[in-house]
Amino acid sequence: MLETILLVAVASSIGVDAHMITIESDNAVFSGYENRYEWNGNVLMTQDVYTLNARTVIVYLNDLGEPCKVTAVGEPLKAFGPYKGEDATVSGEVILYDCEQNKVRIERNAKLNVPSEAMSLSADNIIYDLIEKSVHATGSQNSKRVELRIDPAKP
Repeated sequence: MLETILLVAVASSIGVDAHMITIESDNAVFSGYENRYEWNGNVLMTQDVYTLNARTVIVYLNDLGEPCKVTAVGEPLKAFGPYKGEDATVSGEVILYDCEQNKVRIERNAKLNVPSEAMSLSADNIIYDLIEKSVHATGSQNSKRVELRIDPAKP
């Protein structure tokens, strides 16, 4: 689920999904010198039923012109879409996706809510490894702890 929601910016380029991506923002810039696209101000990215809301989204390209890193920033930023029949949400202040390492990092007040799995996770940082399908969550130095909630009553 995370990979589907968080990869909206690069999905068609790396073959995750071939559906149309729409990006709206107050302004957008392509820097050929720096090999990056940047959208600023009320960024809304949609692909089918998946949505990402952020203040800024930057897509960095490698030397072949393929996306290699995506950064989304907002306070908070939110990504959401259906997962097993129910809306799942991801939120935080920064989402970093490294296409080469296949990891997604959600920073500062990271939250993942998956109703179809009767599970929610809150932490200062959450790292999702797309290859291993594993999650690593950490608290902050300011005593914010990792919190996992599971509702055993939900099938």
